[in-house]
Amino acid sequence: MPVGGGSGGTTGGGTITTYTIGGTVSGLTAAGLVLQINGGSNLPISANGTFTFATALANGAAYNVTVFAQPNGETCTVNSGSGVLASANKTNVAVTCSSTSFTVGGTVSSLTGTGLILQDNGADNLSVTASGSFTFATPVANGTSYGVTVYAQPTGQTCTVTGGTGPATANVTGVAVSCIANTYTIGGSASGLTGSAVLQNNGGDNLTVSGSSFTFATPLLYGASYNVTVLTPPAGEICSVTGGTGTVTANVASVGVNCTSASGSSIALFAGNINGPGSVDGSGTSARFNSPTGVASDSTGNLYVADAYNNTIRKITPAAVVTTLAGSAGICGSADGSGSAASFCLSLSYSAYSGVATDSAGNVYVGDTSNNTIRKITSAGVVTTLAGSPGGIIGGYADGAGSAARFSSPSGVATDSSGNVYVGDTGNRIIRKITPAGVVTTFAGTAGVVGSTDGTGAAASFNWPLGVATDSAANVYVADMFNYTIRKISPAAVVSTLAGTAGSLSTVNGTGSAARFDMPVGISADTTGNVYVTELSDTRKVTSAAVVSTFASVTGYGAGTDSAGNVYIADTANGVIRKITPAGIVTTLAGSAPVIGSANGSGSTGTFDRPSGLASDAAGNVYVADTFNCVIRKITSAAVVSTFAGTAGSCGAVDGTGAAASFSSPWGVATDSAGNVYVADTQNRTIRKITPAAVVTTLAGTVGVSGSTNGTGTAASFNLPQGVATDSAGNVYVADTWNSTIRKITPAGVVTTLAGSAGTNGSTNGTGTAATFCRPTGVATDSAANVYVADGCNDVVRMITPAGVVTTLAGTAGVTGSADGTGAAAQFNFIVNGHLGIAVSSAGNIYVADNGNSTIRKITPAGVVTTVIGVAQQAGFMPGALPGLLAYPSGMTISGTTLYLITGNGVASVTNLP
Repeated sequence: MPVGGGSGGTTGGGTITTYTIGGTVSGLTAAGLVLQINGGSNLPISANGTFTFATALANGAAYNVTVFAQPNGETCTVNSGSGVLASANKTNVAVTCSSTSFTVGGTVSSLTGTGLILQDNGADNLSVTASGSFTFATPVANGTSYGVTVYAQPTGQTCTVTGGTGPATANVTGVAVSCIANTYTIGGSASGLTGSAVLQNNGGDNLTVSGSSFTFATPLLYGASYNVTVLTPPAGEICSVTGGTGTVTANVASVGVNCTSASGSSIALFAGNINGPGSVDGSGTSARFNSPTGVASDSTGNLYVADAYNNTIRKITPAAVVTTLAGSAGICGSADGSGSAASFCLSLSYSAYSGVATDSAGNVYVGDTSNNTIRKITSAGVVTTLAGSPGGIIGGYADGAGSAARFSSPSGVATDSSGNVYVGDTGNRIIRKITPAGVVTTFAGTAGVVGSTDGTGAAASFNWPLGVATDSAANVYVADMFNYTIRKISPAAVVSTLAGTAGSLSTVNGTGSAARFDMPVGISADTTGNVYVTELSDTRKVTSAAVVSTFASVTGYGAGTDSAGNVYIADTANGVIRKITPAGIVTTLAGSAPVIGSANGSGSTGTFDRPSGLASDAAGNVYVADTFNCVIRKITSAAVVSTFAGTAGSCGAVDGTGAAASFSSPWGVATDSAGNVYVADTQNRTIRKITPAAVVTTLAGTVGVSGSTNGTGTAASFNLPQGVATDSAGNVYVADTWNSTIRKITPAGVVTTLAGSAGTNGSTNGTGTAATFCRPTGVATDSAANVYVADGCNDVVRMITPAGVVTTLAGTAGVTGSADGTGAAAQFNFIVNGHLGIAVSSAGNIYVADNGNSTIRKITPAGVVTTVIGVAQQAGFMPGALPGLLAYPSGMTISGTTLYLITGNGVASVTNLP
């Protein structure tokens, strides 16, 4: 039968005309192509060109040309390959072949930075913005190689590629790009060292430096903050840090530590008493605590103390040597770690406190109240979170293991001989139990249910359970504060009332329900079955027979016992740890209670009651706003203390001479060149004037009237003013604290607002009322009548020109810390409810009482800030060569080359102004 041309053939009795099917093949470069027609007749093709199927089809028959087998590494497609034969050969079937290509892709994991660019085969770039899958836009020809690399790393991370090379024989989906955070070192150089200095980064990483360069051991992640401070300078030197704060984007080698001699400057007690709160380690009464709460002993006689306002856990040996076991004073946080690298957020309030307990292995457990967690500290000081998860102050409730559990203001903790921990979960009104593996269950009570019902487990109820204790039989005792009772829980969780009667508040000794308690808070059990309870007024003893007696007149939040039957009390208000023998003899084991009084006398025989402001006159006398005594005191240059105006304990608003006058919580004082004394009489909302003859008058404001009205004398009004200063023209400047303004009073008593807008808190610089402040307390002036302001809750120092133009001299609003530096690089930590002393020397340097850091800062006219007295976050009093130690300094004044400052209930003097 002829092929093509429409030649006929005979089948049976007639002739059938047939036609061929064919076309052209293009782009073919490999073997293996097989075409097929109508699903049956195959035609191998080996080269580009024309082709014709061997089988012809009858006129009118349908045809369908397909690719039966693709060539190696290519894909061929058929065009014009189907139809019906119409009296002609089909010659225009087009088969087009092209190389097969495959996509290349994979997954990216742990990407947090920006800017990651991947590249394939050195040319195809792909930007990746998040973890997940990716695919390059350009495919790779079959059999050819792909090569995926990182063309650009993301910020703060390093990404690596695995499975990124090979031949492409199918779509590639297994390329893995893994990213990890970069870490960077913090370091710099030191100069002027005559001995070793201890530097600290971020409140926990300590480094001893004696050479010219240094690098901290702990690297930081990209984007983390660093804050390098001098923890302990060399003896007799003052050290400052430049470039010590910032955000990590690369290795930091530019921190500068410069140490200079204190040039004979020294600090000494001038008058009063400096005992009181602090954060000093040491022996016995040389140590300082700041509102200690929980106390517990271990088997070797060591005591452990939750030092609440310092946010640290302290250790006291049997020889009364006090050290800091864990945490860093002044740092509130939830970091696990070793020693000072860990952080706590302990609590002390009217109805919650942080307790401690020990187990037989020497571990310490802490009710980390504000973090709503239970922490564990090994004997080596390694801190972990045993249970709970730090969160908001409200907390929550959930049983579970470790961080899955939730607490609400956990307070007291106790352990049994099996290593279980019992927790007074105060906010939830229940008692929790934690196994050594960290599994938390509810031991007694029902979360959120307030009551006084005895019963088993959830059938019982409590009303603000605080302290918990255990005895040798694994009974648990609870100070049920607002029920005014002591509860007992058996190992089987059976709750009974051991002593007191729910709802009956009093202090009555007796047996069982006949006894009465005055808000019991702390509790501890001794080895003989006695229970000791601290309440608002004293410490009580409850025998195993429920006989209640008064054990000692001292009290506090926490109580602990040792194997010898001694009782230890965390005397919270006085900042000391008391020891009570079984015979009831009370001694102070560690810490030093503040001495408060109003006695006149010389040096330390004169006493004060929380003084605030200081001022000095041309004769070298120092005037003290003795705030809680409601008087103004005078200290001569020979340190003789007398009462200049007012009568101690008689608060009022009377004008008069000497003792006939009265004040109400005076905070700030200032003097003028004529020897007059001006007083910010805070609670009276007035500014008072005292002549050298002690005649007291009201210069401006009206007693008891809060406002922001400008005017003359009593027509003006103030809102709890706390600071005053004068200039050479006799004008008085007032830190009108709760109006957040700075006021000016002329010698004629005309009051105007120099800067700030009453009732508007902020940190805006500007002129007059366009500027804003936030609770300013301290003011001072220089010889050019510029006013300097310690701007309380902004943590900055501001400057106001005589024209009322306000600028920020040092610090950054809203940024709290202790960093030295220039201008905005410096940091302060102002306690707003404390007086912020500020003074200006004849050289134009500004000195600021950075009370939250327990330091005195010096600011040059160019805004360069250094720490000249005290060590940041180490509160106490250390006389002698600078830097010394201070405890929450407040008022300051400069007389010649001597700086006077208030620390504790005393006045200290610093000679040879640094």
